[in-house]
Amino acid sequence: MDQAGARRAGADAGHHRQGSAGQRDVHQAGQFRVATSRIFEFTGARATVRATGLDRFWRDARTLTLHDPVAYKAQELGDYLLTGRYPRVTAYS
Repeated sequence: MDQAGARRAGADAGHHRQGSAGQRDVHQAGQFRVATSRIFEFTGARATVRATGLDRFWRDARTLTLHDPVAYKAQELGDYLLTGRYPRVTAYS
């Protein structure tokens, strides 16, 4: 394999790893939404008081989903899976 081919293979592997991380992030955000909804349904409004410690969980889960825009990642993953185009490098990559 020539050097250019080796570089392309390395770039493809890097994009594959990024795709796997993006898939994980999309899945985790969905799981956070399901888990937090179910916990709130089970415990009710009292789950938000500081004594339960869940107030910190709610804030952490919300911060994670806001600071890691899953919608962009899902769109990039879908575009890659359907067209084979690699996503542009952005602040959210």
